[in-house]
Amino acid sequence: MCEDEEGDEDGADEDDELPAAEMKKMKKRNVTLTLERIDGSLGIAVAGNQVTAVHKNGAGEAAGLEIGDLITEVNGKDTHLDTFGSLLPKDKTKPIKLRVVRLDAL
Repeated sequence: MCEDEEGDEDGADEDDELPAAEMKKMKKRNVTLTLERIDGSLGIAVAGNQVTAVHKNGAGEAAGLEIGDLITEVNGKDTHLDTFGSLLPKDKTKPIKLRVVRLDAL
């Protein structure tokens, strides 16, 4: 499940690694996704709070996550206060509501 929300387009975040000229050609978009583990697995790799890999046929792919997505909330809790992993529910059968910032080319 994926819901798009128009995002803030002004300026780059300090975590962005694209050159300024490239950033001007990108649009930030907030996306809300529901991630449901498959056989206990999230099906993604994360560095900090950024998705670095989405495994084929995994839970992340089914939810619509993309490489480069920046996870900003897990079940309504801000990832700037705690890490992604620490915010995951202990019960692996519960769905995980994620809010991510995605950069799209214009």
